[in-house]
Amino acid sequence: MKRFVMIVGLVLFGLGLGLGVFEVALRVTGLGGPAELDPTYDRSALRFSPDVGRRNPWARNEDDVLTVAVIGDSFTNNFSNQWYDGYVQRLEHLLNLNEGARPAKVGAFAKNGTTTFQQLELLDWALDWEADLIILGIFLNDTEVPGDEEFAARFTSSPTGWRLQALTSSRALAWLYLRYESARNNLSLDEQLEYLFAPDYEGFKKFKRAIRTFARKTRAREVGLVAVIWPNMFALGPDYPLEMPHERIAQVLSDAGVPYLDLLDEFRNTSPVRMATYPGVDSHPSEIAHRVAATALFTFLLDGGHVDGSYRPRKEKHPMGEPYWLGRVRYRRNRFAPPKKD
Repeated sequence: MKRFVMIVGLVLFGLGLGLGVFEVALRVTGLGGPAELDPTYDRSALRFSPDVGRRNPWARNEDDVLTVAVIGDSFTNNFSNQWYDGYVQRLEHLLNLNEGARPAKVGAFAKNGTTTFQQLELLDWALDWEADLIILGIFLNDTEVPGDEEFAARFTSSPTGWRLQALTSSRALAWLYLRYESARNNLSLDEQLEYLFAPDYEGFKKFKRAIRTFARKTRAREVGLVAVIWPNMFALGPDYPLEMPHERIAQVLSDAGVPYLDLLDEFRNTSPVRMATYPGVDSHPSEIAHRVAATALFTFLLDGGHVDGSYRPRKEKHPMGEPYWLGRVRYRRNRFAPPKKD
């Protein structure tokens, strides 16, 4: 027994010593600290939003305006980024590149934490705004029934009490916890989405009914309707594992006759570290992801005839032919290469 206690004590001492050394190393180097648990992380601590009267500047004092309403949740509300970095605001900028084109104003009709079937009231608001085109933003959890206790018990958890205090006090514990949670969440994503997209799940049924209602109401008012599907930012990479919900959402939209853009094709080979707002903690799109989405959506609207050709940019390429930094990298890489022989 004494030998056993001694061995256990040595093991615990070794683990404690290793954790202590790891903690000191992280603090000395400034790496891997609890920054990812800090709500400011590498984002601005302050966020600004213009007064309503200062928005949509191109449409101000104009009578003939293209009006676009984007309906959605916190993705559409540009959660955690500056107001002007959202894909809604960037889309408005892209629609107003050309002189002589009809001025465009794009508005976000979004409420954080809502699902597609809860956004039907936002549709009525957008129609009353006399939108010419409505864009419906869809995320992969938009079939979840709010307050689903079974789902919450099986798939969600967050540190509280002494655990939260320990994680915010220790860089080493925070580093280990974030890696553990990231691995655990990735392993359970498939199971979560199988639950949310099961044919007999009430939330999936509500989602399908909501899409049909969106289509019916917009057609009755002769208003254009398109949808945009966002991928899960944590799962991005060449082996994106969540194809199934994209396919089922696309099938629902196709059955309802709603044109759609699946942003997975734009993000498939990108890095979650750059595309997620808080890598490992918050999967909302970063300002980079919003920029990518806005460009893809703009092209989709043009190519699909959802907006007319007068909005197509007159200059689509960099004036130097390629990004400046890329040219510099190629120059540095090749400047010592032997000259080519004729």
